[in-house]
Amino acid sequence: MKTNEGFALGISFVYQAQVKVVKDSCVTFSVLSTDLDGVYYLPKRSQINPHVIFKVGEYWLVKVVKLMKRMRKKEFGSYTEVYVDVVPQNFPTDDFIEKHPQGSIVTGEVKHQYHSGDCQISLAPKVECVVKTCRTLTKGQKVSCKIESYNPLKKKILISLC
Repeated sequence: MKTNEGFALGISFVYQAQVKVVKDSCVTFSVLSTDLDGVYYLPKRSQINPHVIFKVGEYWLVKVVKLMKRMRKKEFGSYTEVYVDVVPQNFPTDDFIEKHPQGSIVTGEVKHQYHSGDCQISLAPKVECVVKTCRTLTKGQKVSCKIESYNPLKKKILISLC
């Protein structure tokens, strides 16, 4: 597809984009060199906190998945808006798993203890996961963790305490 300026937009190509808006369920990008916005919808039940990973004004590489249309309503009428569905590349979890593959032993820090006994553990900057029933841990404590698995679609790391 070509935009108004003659820029060819291809599916599955990677483009530079700037973060415009961060919401709980989606992140909106301004795809550079085009007049289109790109939207990344977070996977259901993912452990991604978009407010930690994405900051307004940052630049990301995004892969175009498909061209979309939606009706936008304004106070004086409605219009059709064209945008692209995108997936950001090089998440912090992807980079972390590349350096520490499944089965690796890493050191994490307890960031938060929930009332249910679950703990949020930070493995690296912007890389966090939740461990079930760990009532003996305290906030700020360093723990040794084994990486059990990684779900690349949900960007979810599963660990066990050593």
